[in-house]
Amino acid sequence: MKEAIITDALGVFQETTLVADDVTGVFPIYGSPEEDNEEEVPESVITGYQIAVSIPPGLFTPKWDFEAEAWTEALSAEEIEKLKNPPQPVTLQDRVSQLETENASLKASAARANADLQEYMEFSMKVQEEQKTQQARMNADFQELIELLTQEG
Repeated sequence: MKEAIITDALGVFQETTLVADDVTGVFPIYGSPEEDNEEEVPESVITGYQIAVSIPPGLFTPKWDFEAEAWTEALSAEEIEKLKNPPQPVTLQDRVSQLETENASLKASAARANADLQEYMEFSMKVQEEQKTQQARMNADFQELIELLTQEG
């Protein structure tokens, strides 16, 4: 027995299977199409291939090239580069440092917001005091006017 490859309909590696030692070549795998039409009897379609040709080493995602009758790489150069050089995980110290920086930024932002709120509150209280003073003057003026009118009248 030897290993053969099962691919999807495009020739991309899916899984392995065992075949007799004398089996070589590419064999279609037939299945039913995935349609909801129950009235017609579905005809078989190629859903994949069994390929009894060994995969050369070094391929990340093997794909059978039907024209060249050989295995090729299904991934792009960029995808292979990402696999070869995965991003480095963040160390605990780096994460702590990042969180400390974010915390300092948030504290500064909160301090600015508190200062703005304090300034607004002081401004608001000043305006209220001015309004009270103005209202008191208006009340006094109104009272004086009433007294003048009652004296004349």
